[in-house]
Amino acid sequence: MKKIMNITTCAEDTGRYTDRADLRSFFRGYGLDGLEVMQAGVFAPPVIAPADVIGVHLRYWPGWMDFWRQDVPRLELEYGDLETCWRHYGGKTPSVLEDACRQDIAFANTMAPEYLVYHVSDCSMIESMRRNYHYRDDEVIDATATLCNAVTGGIKGEPWLLFENLWYPGLTMLDPEMTARLLAQVRYPKCGVMLDTGHLMHTNPALRTPDEAVDYIHRILDRYADLSFIKGIHLHQSLTGDVALDLMQHWQPVPGDYQTRIWEVIGHIFQVDRHQPFATPRVQELIDRIQPAYLVLELISSDRPMHAELLRQQVKIWGK
Repeated sequence: MKKIMNITTCAEDTGRYTDRADLRSFFRGYGLDGLEVMQAGVFAPPVIAPADVIGVHLRYWPGWMDFWRQDVPRLELEYGDLETCWRHYGGKTPSVLEDACRQDIAFANTMAPEYLVYHVSDCSMIESMRRNYHYRDDEVIDATATLCNAVTGGIKGEPWLLFENLWYPGLTMLDPEMTARLLAQVRYPKCGVMLDTGHLMHTNPALRTPDEAVDYIHRILDRYADLSFIKGIHLHQSLTGDVALDLMQHWQPVPGDYQTRIWEVIGHIFQVDRHQPFATPRVQELIDRIQPAYLVLELISSDRPMHAELLRQQVKIWGK
């Protein structure tokens, strides 16, 4: 099992390190083997060495199904007008989604990773707050499979293509039939799942303690006869069901243009999806049960000292 640290290519992340050697010394200091990289902002090659990259997290659009289906009324509701929508996606037709995926895959190819990660979900701004969804899991899964089948031919080498669960419609991990539906439809020879522990916690707002979260994840895993399709774990904790329930009951959309509204929603999402250390030694139960090839300590931090402290806490809790 390879132990991994998450990082993006944006200046807020890469600017924490003076060079490749500094970054390598940082993650190795916590017994980690390498990096999972997401492209964001301007790439800084001197800081992230391809030799240190084990995985690449592909970018995705939180709400893309309306654009994929060219549902104009829903697009106008989300973006205010079609011109704003087209600027957001960089074009007017669904083909721009495929083009963007191909560009992201081209970036990943320069890293020669062992795996790629892709979110399988869809959610509009209002739906992310109120959790009253327009699309079903199977609709999002089928569309994701179609999109993937259009672009995976550009993947070089033989990395795993791992699909990550969220709590929005798509791959939630709650229904084994939906998980199997996704893996069966994608025509790529090495497909699997990157199980995100914090995202799975969001599917049960009643959870309040880390041990309750471990028990809940075990119950979800009990629904599967075979767990070998889970190749990796994004390990973190987000016990924020009280925040989510409050948003579901009391949140109201703010007035303003699309950018004003989306940044307000993103602020709430970060309050919900906190990516904190999974604060119980019982995480080892999940690791032992799943036997992942990749364990990613996927933590969100505002600066290097904070990231160092979160990694220290997780490694201490994990104990290995």
